[in-house]
Amino acid sequence: MPGKTLGSALRLLAIALAALLAIALGFVARHRSAIELPEPGPAVRAGHAPATALETVDRGVSVATRLRLNGRSASPTTAWLRVPRALDADYEILLTYVGHKTEGRILDLIPERRDLVLMAMQYAAEYRRDTWREKIALPRTVSGAVRDTVAGGMLALAELEHRGFELERLTVLGASVGCFFAVLHGAYDEAVPRVLVVHGGADIRRILESWYRSERRPWTGRLVGGLAYLFLDPYDSVHHVARIAPRDFTLIAARGDAYFPEPSARLLYDAARPPKALVWNEGAHVRSRRADIIADLVTQIDLYLDGRLELDESEAADLPDQRSAPAASSAR
Repeated sequence: MPGKTLGSALRLLAIALAALLAIALGFVARHRSAIELPEPGPAVRAGHAPATALETVDRGVSVATRLRLNGRSASPTTAWLRVPRALDADYEILLTYVGHKTEGRILDLIPERRDLVLMAMQYAAEYRRDTWREKIALPRTVSGAVRDTVAGGMLALAELEHRGFELERLTVLGASVGCFFAVLHGAYDEAVPRVLVVHGGADIRRILESWYRSERRPWTGRLVGGLAYLFLDPYDSVHHVARIAPRDFTLIAARGDAYFPEPSARLLYDAARPPKALVWNEGAHVRSRRADIIADLVTQIDLYLDGRLELDESEAADLPDQRSAPAASSAR
């Protein structure tokens, strides 16, 4: 009799576990079916309306304006636009997706140049995880933020054109987590001529496991990485970077990066199609508090914009044209 009772209990337990697994898989499947990849750039820009100025800062040599980018998105995004007071005729445009907490500090992290217009995207959502409800909703929150932030970047291009700037002079820069946004933007918007990724990579699961390992929480990393893979893998750059070709793709990676480890960077580069280039640094991951790393990377970004970044031909295929802007024009 005890054996039958134990057997019945085990069967009930197995049924309960199977039911929980079915519910979990259904939840994941429902979330994945609701994921929306970015609309093509022209479709997003068709809904563009002139941006709303929220704040203006006189920086002496330039004027920076925080803009609300207006379009069809349910969650309007904001961006900082910094324009030199005396803009050179032969100028470059840098549209950035950088750290989630960087915000307005990007105006100081990217040095002033008389030949550089800066459009710094701000992410479209707060990632709150204070309550269980917020934790459960996090995959949907992140998914919506990815969609709206990339749409905001596409609207930013329409705003630049509205103000008289030429998109042929544009480079889209993604640093750290911003690499996911930059790759998606470049992949789904043919108006982007060049994409530059700094300290980024692919494989969301590997990236999160590496992050938590660096904080001495490897088991948490395995759990979070696995869940992120289930919910967010469709946004992984490895699935989209090939769409950037035949436009230029350049990756600056760090061999000592604890957040985007070398295999992650290599995976992203290998998934890209020519023209592409990979530049290795020997440092650690870029963070806003690491002035030394930022200084080195800013130097490399300047060299890239000037067409003088040294590219190793063994790590390049059909070397990207780092700077292919027209000779001169007017912009306001």
